[in-house]
Amino acid sequence: MIIRPMETNEIDSVVNLFNYYKDDALIAEERFDENKVLKTIREYNIRPNLFFRVAYNGLRPVGLIGGFLSDDPVEDELAATIQFNYLIPEFAQIENYGQLIKEFQHWAESLKVSQIRAIDIGKNIDRLKDVYEDLGFDPIRISIMNKELA
Repeated sequence: MIIRPMETNEIDSVVNLFNYYKDDALIAEERFDENKVLKTIREYNIRPNLFFRVAYNGLRPVGLIGGFLSDDPVEDELAATIQFNYLIPEFAQIENYGQLIKEFQHWAESLKVSQIRAIDIGKNIDRLKDVYEDLGFDPIRISIMNKELA
């Protein structure tokens, strides 16, 4: 498995990965917007405070990881947060997730970040809990509440 930045001619296959991710994270079809995915991919590939890499098996994309830098509202530290992390089922082993996270960690370290956090979007909130714990992440308990507005 090779992890690298996406090339522009690979956009369609990377969007397909996001569709698989949507299913795995239990994101409702009506909440998933491919145009927003395209915008996200574009932004994550051009902004220096955002990180995006794709995992490949040969020429086939098999996974992705993306995240961002943020100032902690309480601590005096700059944090790097993994926002999405996905591997197709046949590559979803701890070693492969470890490779993706190591790429993210190298980026974070180059920016003098002292800690990495991991969040996940969707309804399948424990999707990567065991992976992150096995890779040395400690849970931080927070409460996030949402209210839909009409």
